[in-house]
Amino acid sequence: MRRLLAVVSSLAVSLGSVYVARELDRQGRASPSPSSAASVKTPVLSVRRVPLWLSMPTGVRALRIGLDAVVADASPKSCLVVRDGERVLHEARPDTPLIPASNQKLLVAFAVLEAFDPGERLTTRVVTEKAPQGATIEGDLWLVGGGDPLLSTPDYLESFEVDQPVATDFTRLADEIVKRGVRRIEGRILGDESRHDARRTVESWPSRSLGRTRPGPLSALMVNDGFEQWPSSPDSDAIPVPASSPARHAASVLRELLRERGVQVVGGVGEGKAPAGAVSVAEIQSPPIADIVRQMLTQSDNTTAEVLLKELGLRREQSGSTRAGLDALIAALTEAGLPMDGVVLMDGSGLDDGNRVTCRLLASLLVQDGPDGPIARALPVAGESGTLRSRFRESIAEGRVSAKTGLLREATALSGFARTVGGFDLAFSWIENDDFVDEEELSSQQRLVETLVRFPEAPPLERIGPRR
Repeated sequence: MRRLLAVVSSLAVSLGSVYVARELDRQGRASPSPSSAASVKTPVLSVRRVPLWLSMPTGVRALRIGLDAVVADASPKSCLVVRDGERVLHEARPDTPLIPASNQKLLVAFAVLEAFDPGERLTTRVVTEKAPQGATIEGDLWLVGGGDPLLSTPDYLESFEVDQPVATDFTRLADEIVKRGVRRIEGRILGDESRHDARRTVESWPSRSLGRTRPGPLSALMVNDGFEQWPSSPDSDAIPVPASSPARHAASVLRELLRERGVQVVGGVGEGKAPAGAVSVAEIQSPPIADIVRQMLTQSDNTTAEVLLKELGLRREQSGSTRAGLDALIAALTEAGLPMDGVVLMDGSGLDDGNRVTCRLLASLLVQDGPDGPIARALPVAGESGTLRSRFRESIAEGRVSAKTGLLREATALSGFARTVGGFDLAFSWIENDDFVDEEELSSQQRLVETLVRFPEAPPLERIGPRR
């Protein structure tokens, strides 16, 4: 009997070792499961190492059964892909093009991080035709936009009670001008937004998108998302009031900041392109591109998504327009070898209900970025941050799921990574379209992520064999 048990144990370990070796070779993993502290103390040739190996086929079956149940209860206009690295664990209608809502921002994030160095910054400058004479600028002062979507004043940031957004403190620009010794400006302050085109919205956006969550008027130069007035708190029903000219508005904000610091501005404010060869007076830089992307994904920042799309167009197509940005976006995704069949892109934020994206594309993008990549690190975390701060709390998914949310009247989506109890990082993408999205669709997402996080549900060690 002892010999028989020894043979069975050895065979189990051998088969498990072959299975894991094949998996590790295919996926490039260092270890199939870092979750068990006992694995550090247990000898390599121990029956106590069998649980995960033996549970894998059962775990995959259990995963598929659970996910099949989620898909069966969903709208037929839905798709799902779940991957462990290159290995597809489950898929349902993976190539069906659907409205992705804000999951569209994942595409923008990927392309921007391909085109820009993650540490690169966007610069907002103040220039004049000739250098200041002592403490006086004799002519006009131009405020030149650098495509930074995060220029903000402290009173605007205070309206965000939870998760203070990543921002560029616009008051620092006024401070820099004062440090330069300027005390009087004889001319005007003019906003220069010529870096991008002057289209304030995407023409195909549905009218319902022009509410409280609408992007501000798009511009290469805007302060406080281009809003002149805004709700005092996130709970307010008030609708932000957009500036008719973001560049002029930015110039007026700078004028007031300078006046508060004792600088006399004789002229008014306006807009116009800075002259060639203008002299620099002061400048401020944005947070790194990686942090701007994090703001876009974590907070689902529509304005930032659209401005980054134009900046992408300028970088790759030499034109700061939405159309150029979309051409650049498609080119970046195609060059990366991502599956583009059936994909239709209309904007950067996902507000446009003409967008069509597949779960295969989103899951492939996530796998290419990786669970420790810049996109993964920028995603909101279940129960902790961003658009997932209040979701999946007190569930097994809390703190284990990082994902981009998406919600329109007719679409909901969730794509990201699930760190499972077995130590796996599963990439997943789920999109569901319906006539009207309600709580039922959102509750299905909870079932989805809880099913993922439980993978592979290995049997307890105490049920497997001796402890030594």
